[in-house]
Amino acid sequence: MSSKLIYHTNESINGGFSPFDEAIHQVSNSKELLIACPYIDVTYIKPFLRKQLNWRIISDIEAWLSAFQDEARQDIFNFIIDNKYKIHHYKNLHTKVILGDHLCLIGSANLTKMGITQRAEMSIFLDESKYINEIKQWFEDSWSSSSEINITELKDYVNRIITTRPTLENQNSFLNSDAPIIKSNIIAQPEKKANQSNTKKDNEPWNGYYFYVNIKKSEHRNWGDWQKYGFVSGGTKEVYSKPIKNLFPGSRVFVYIPPKIGYVGVGLVTDTAIRVKDFTVLVNGQKLPILDVPLIAPKMDEYVDDLDKSEYLARVEWIKTVPESQAYWEKGLFTNPHTACQMNDIPTIQRLSQHFGLND
Repeated sequence: MSSKLIYHTNESINGGFSPFDEAIHQVSNSKELLIACPYIDVTYIKPFLRKQLNWRIISDIEAWLSAFQDEARQDIFNFIIDNKYKIHHYKNLHTKVILGDHLCLIGSANLTKMGITQRAEMSIFLDESKYINEIKQWFEDSWSSSSEINITELKDYVNRIITTRPTLENQNSFLNSDAPIIKSNIIAQPEKKANQSNTKKDNEPWNGYYFYVNIKKSEHRNWGDWQKYGFVSGGTKEVYSKPIKNLFPGSRVFVYIPPKIGYVGVGLVTDTAIRVKDFTVLVNGQKLPILDVPLIAPKMDEYVDDLDKSEYLARVEWIKTVPESQAYWEKGLFTNPHTACQMNDIPTIQRLSQHFGLND
């Protein structure tokens, strides 16, 4: 077998077996399995690990725990506790690698059922020994420079994210890790001479996970509710709810209030959108249906039993929010009438990142 690209074809898109899953099955036919990945569904990966004589995992454990909710988060916590000597915490790890004795799958797909079966991902399936050996050496170096998790810190962190919503501003700062902090630089581009025309467009190719979200105030949605309970939403018509359903865990949302009131928040989507009647929130440590808590929007439940008109909510962990009275607006910022759409306007992203104090 020679190395090959792995991606979904018409066969898998239309219900066939996932080529990513098939590749993982092949890689896992090994005496040892090495995994480096920030987001792992333990119910998916456990059957592969049971077959192994030896296995080890490197992950950003804070990101891993923060990305999952409720029972799935508890499963991850228990899995880490049960296998603490086989799992290392590496701050800011973002690679996705699964490595066997002679095969490796490396690419964009997280080791979750969603990432393996439903996302448009691309990976490469390697079998050349020189690459296998190099990746193995990288894993061993990363393992040596990272560390086992401190169980007391882990328990404290889990309790914290149950009662509060962690943000990317303070994420990766609670669990100790010996892993090196990466501080690389970008190659400086030569400046154009004054007489050269600038043909570069403001709109770059979309990075795949930045979204603009529009919250036009109505009886069905209000920024105060979004900010307090951690979600974005759309409904009353499918044209308003469908863009919200396109959001996925790990995507970043920039929230705008029209007309020209301004941007009020940036957050990280942690769950795909579900109907309002199924959405729950934490209030004083107790999980409650959102329709049972005080809301500013009086008619969020108006179409609760209508699949097409129901409000759909996607859970968000806010990185930075401000009240409507402090919304950020200046001439030239990107706006769009749709409930949500891709955000690829570079000047707007740069201004929002500077205004909200984002790191990336």
